[in-house]
Amino acid sequence: MNARPTGRLQTMTASSLHEQYRLLLLRHLPDVTEEQLLMDTRLPDLGLDSLSTVQLLLEIEEEFMISIPDELMTLETFSTVGSLYSVVRELAD
Repeated sequence: MNARPTGRLQTMTASSLHEQYRLLLLRHLPDVTEEQLLMDTRLPDLGLDSLSTVQLLLEIEEEFMISIPDELMTLETFSTVGSLYSVVRELAD
């Protein structure tokens, strides 16, 4: 059973959630520019490897107070900026 997030996420708008996600990616991937963060940009093309994927996962779960379930731990989820954002948005809702 998934616990519902509490606190600040309950009052976040879709645009503020997206902005927070973008800022998290920019912090996590310091060599990436804002212009590179298009929804269809492949995360591996931005330098995300297996170790940094795990680190990003932990940061996302902490930042958004969510838990990404095992069934969503797929290559597809972590394939693009947009695919990962879709999971974050769904779980943070």
